Amino acid sequence: MVLFYQFDRQNKRNKSTQCLDKIEQKHIFIIDKSSPMSLQTQEEIISRIKQQASEIKREDFISIYQITSKSLAQLEPIFQVCKTDTNFEKNLLQKVQTSIYSNFDNTLTSPLAEALLDINLSHHQMDAQRTNIYIYSDLLQNSQHLSLVRTTQLSDAINQFKASRLGGVQRPTFINTFVYLHIIPRTQLSEQLVKNRDGFWIWFLGDMRGDRQSYGLERHDLPGSYTQ
Repeated sequence: MVLFYQFDRQNKRNKSTQCLDKIEQKHIFIIDKSSPMSLQTQEEIISRIKQQASEIKREDFISIYQITSKSLAQLEPIFQVCKTDTNFEKNLLQKVQTSIYSNFDNTLTSPLAEALLDINLSHHQMDAQRTNIYIYSDLLQNSQHLSLVRTTQLSDAINQFKASRLGGVQRPTFINTFVYLHIIPRTQLSEQLVKNRDGFWIWFLGDMRGDRQSYGLERHDLPGSYTQ
């Protein structure tokens, strides 16, 4: 009885997320809703998330965010819970499908970098042995702080974003984190834009630390296309 009481005090559950104080793994899904995507791409995203969800272990922490023009001021998870029961995958996929098939923002405003910074900072207090971040986006950062489409050189893009964050965190620091980039295809992108996009994200996501086998960056392109 005494041992049970001590465990309960040391590892209580959060009432809103049902998470224990000590979490082994976090899984963060980020879905970019700033621009339309093809039905083929939508269905592939759902299929991939379904596969990823099936590998999540009991007591792991999961959150889902969708990126829109409102994310700069109102970034909140649409789903956030720890896996504790058999209805977990069903509930997660319902949220994913609602997000994917709902209307797109259509403003073309995509503050993805700012959202990643906010998510990284807000989850800093919830340390885990490993974090997996799954990003579903065309990675065409477009906000008041940086628009990759309107930037001519990679160095200008990085310096412009760094200048917008003077006095604060300029890029996230990832500890024992794997980031998986699932890139939504776009047509009519120039060679320079692709170079700037890829180079910016390599820099932005480049501060990774921890056990060398427990962090990394992977790219997984998505099928389908949508002309903008």
